[in-house]
Amino acid sequence: MRLRRLALSTAARDSRRSQSGLARLAQSRVCQIGQGLDCHYAGPVPRPAPLSILLSRVSAAFTADFERRLSDAGFPDMTFSLGANVLRFLSPGGAVRMGSLTEMSGVTKQAISQQVAYLEARGYVAVEPDAADSRAKLVRLTKKGQRSIETGLSLFAAVERDWGQRFGGDEIRHLRTLLEDILNSMKLSH
Repeated sequence: MRLRRLALSTAARDSRRSQSGLARLAQSRVCQIGQGLDCHYAGPVPRPAPLSILLSRVSAAFTADFERRLSDAGFPDMTFSLGANVLRFLSPGGAVRMGSLTEMSGVTKQAISQQVAYLEARGYVAVEPDAADSRAKLVRLTKKGQRSIETGLSLFAAVERDWGQRFGGDEIRHLRTLLEDILNSMKLSH
């Protein structure tokens, strides 16, 4: 799997040279080919572009970059969403009820059940009955699951570092701070 840059017209390339790193990132026509990732986020961004379009395109590009690196690191069957919905809530030696994963992740019970089954079949988690409640199931992280988490965390840092070099470290730090401020403000207003 490789990241492939789609051809840009000379005019688009020239206009990108004069833009800031983050603007170039938002207009990036990078997509992952052969992974089923829809390249709907590729292409020039209309000006002014809706913020939702900019955020989703940057998120899709970051996710594609991360998942490519995760595959290259030996976890080709792992995705960002599996880590975000299941693995991040598990810790070595601990167990979490399936129902708690649903509550913590904010996705449906059916989605969590499918994702846990997928992870179990590939050796990332183990599922067992809960001795305290026969109706509940406990999900435990395996050694493979722990390695994938450790690898994923280092890859997040690597992607962010590489993006800082590509688009400007100050701009990426500013973007992070701004997004954190927005999210924190939203929590306070609810």
